[in-house]
Parts: sequence; structure tokens; C-alpha cells
Amino acid sequence: MDSVIDAFAERRLGLGPPEISTGLRALDRAIIGLRPGRVMVLAGRPSMGKSALADSIRRAVVGQGHAALQFSLEMGADEILERELAFRSQMNLRKVMCAKEVTDEECGRVMAIKGTVTKGLWSVYDTCFSMVEIQRKARVAAKRLRSEGTRLGLVVIDYLQLIGDVGTEGRQQSVSACSRITKLMSKELGCTVLVLSQLNRSCEYRDDKRPLMSDLRESGAIEQDADIVAFVYREHVYNQAVSPEDCELILRKQRSGPIGTIRLRFNPKFVSFEDAPPVVQQMENLQ
Repeated sequence: MDSVIDAFAERRLGLGPPEISTGLRALDRAIIGLRPGRVMVLAGRPSMGKSALADSIRRAVVGQGHAALQFSLEMGADEILERELAFRSQMNLRKVMCAKEVTDEECGRVMAIKGTVTKGLWSVYDTCFSMVEIQRKARVAAKRLRSEGTRLGLVVIDYLQLIGDVGTEGRQQSVSACSRITKLMSKELGCTVLVLSQLNRSCEYRDDKRPLMSDLRESGAIEQDADIVAFVYREHVYNQAVSPEDCELILRKQRSGPIGTIRLRFNPKFVSFEDAPPVVQQMENLQ
């Protein structure tokens, strides 16, 4: 108890370790930033922007001088880096991918990035397909970072249902085992573990397609082990008349905080997320 009180006093005076921001002020206010030992599940149907939102959060962590480990079981490292290049150069992702109809000015912005990316803070792993491999790589990386005096702020796993079997029978049991290991990892590594998850098709058959906890695919242990469960929802996916930039981040579970809806803005050209201004009005029905 004394150590917790001391940590409280240090935070009040601004003397403790700095809070790690998600880069989204409304989300920071709701969850008090990225804290050690927490598992945050970010779920949604295909094309909603789960990976893009995870990239935006990871980008913010690295931008604050903290390290991030990104385990991608869906996209290859080159595809992730092309997205990063599109964001850093503020150029349409499709232009980056095909390199056609690129102006000299745009090409200059791209080439100016070469050699400027900080090494060591962001590691991408696209060949780890089991929870055992992910856990081993994360431990090795965390040990290296500690020896360098760098704080590990975030581990991203994209996404849970693609992780290979961990010695159990059946996909639901396998996902449940992986979910429990992510919680142990967050405590062992002392950082937030951001786990992306797919949803089943149940929400597709409802008039209101906003996801519910029961829509989590093979959900049993996911909702039990996670400290925060948030759903990415863009109405544009179902209704083309709605702006593709409009996005809701729906907090359905938070152990130590409110639940409700946060409004964000999605930038389809750069495949990134940002606060929807004004921030103070974008936290709806948090309770």
C-alpha cells in the first residue's frame, strides 16, 4: 500500500514515469492512457480500420520515445511499412503502393524520409505464427530494450484468431489459451498489450450493426481476460451516404473506467485515425 501511495504522490507532482498517450486525446481521457499490465482488445468487422487504429496508437507511442513491438499475422512487414510511408509523406497510400502519377514534390517528400526513421523503437515481426513464438520474441526484445534504458510502451498483436495452436484442442480453446497468455505477457513485460480481434457475423443481421460483446469471435476468454474491450465502427461500410471519415470507438468494457462511445476521424488516404474536433464533445455517454 505504501508503494501505491508513493506512486500516487509522484503522479500528482509529475515526478513519476510519464503516462503514455494513445495519441487520441478523447481516448486518453477515457482510459487514462496506456498503462502497464493491461490488455486492450480492439475488435471490429473487416474494413472497419482495426489495424489502422493500432498503427495510429503505435505511432504515438514511438513518437513519445517509447518502444513498440508489432506482431502482424495478417499483413507483411512491407505492407505495414508502406502504410507508414504514406502517413509520414502525407501521400495517398495507393500512390505509394503503385508509384504511378507521383509528382516531383511528392517524390521529394518520400525521399526526404530516407535515413530519418529512428531505429530501435519500433520492431515489426511478420513471421511469428504461434503464441509461444510471440511470447519468446517479446521477452528477448524487452530484455534488450531494458539494457538500453528504453521503456517498452506497447505490444501489438494483429490479430488473435490467426495465432496458431498452443497445444489445446479446438479453435475456441486455442484462442482462450492465447488470450490468457497475453494477460500474463502484459504483466511480465510491464506494458499495454493491444490485441486485435475479429467479430463473428451476428451484427450483420441486426438493424443496428454496432458490435456487442457477444459478437467477439470465439469470445469466451477474450472478454474475461481483457481490461478494456473497444470496437471500431464506421457506418460508411454499410451506408455509403455516410462520410468514410466518421468513426465510433465503442468502449464496451473497462475494468477501472467508464464505458461509452468516442468519436474519431478516419483518414482513408493515409489510413490513419485522429481526434474528431472538438475533442471535448466527442465522448458520448461515458459512464
